[in-house]
Amino acid sequence: MLVKVISINIGFLVPLVFLSTAIIRKTNLRPLLLGAACFTVSQVLLRIPLLQLLSKNSDFLLFEGTQPLLYGLLLALSAGLFEETGRLIFMKLGLSKQNSWSTGLWFGLGHGGIEAVLFYGLPVLMIPASQAGVSLLIGGVERIFAMLLHVGLSLLVLYGVQRKQKRFYLTAVLLHTLVDALVTIIPLYTQNSLLLIEGALILTSVGLFLYTLNLRRKWEL
Repeated sequence: MLVKVISINIGFLVPLVFLSTAIIRKTNLRPLLLGAACFTVSQVLLRIPLLQLLSKNSDFLLFEGTQPLLYGLLLALSAGLFEETGRLIFMKLGLSKQNSWSTGLWFGLGHGGIEAVLFYGLPVLMIPASQAGVSLLIGGVERIFAMLLHVGLSLLVLYGVQRKQKRFYLTAVLLHTLVDALVTIIPLYTQNSLLLIEGALILTSVGLFLYTLNLRRKWEL
């Protein structure tokens, strides 16, 4: 029961804390809400339905079964392209006059927060407390660092928008693709994949966030 309670808090309470903090501090909610909308549109409304449609195609299923490595890479690339392009579009259209470091931070919290609710919090509710094991907690830890990754990626893309440099968007696509590729490819080659996957996510998310902290020093220059 305790494991499920902790997991529910990660899936729902953490994102609600972001929202509550923004409201209490009277922070402009636009970046947070745009971040949530960006994930919903790019993933839930576009990418996932497209993949579901492709999964009904026999040639696509054959490709998935016979070329798991290439399939994993393309799946990861699609996530990187859809989400980072979504970030780019939403930022250019919705944050043209708001491109500070804190704007990117809140956008990333909205993006990662709604993903935690939809892909972790809601599924956790459906799991009986008696079946809630350590793997569920590991998934919760993964969500926390995934949110941190979304913050870093959002800051990277927004900095590129501010400086009018496409290389930051392309770097975000590459990093996103790399992290997602490891999730699908590592299990193909080792049985002890969980620690490797989580370790890669933690290193990438922390490293990227530290890099964006360095960007903050010259953000307004």
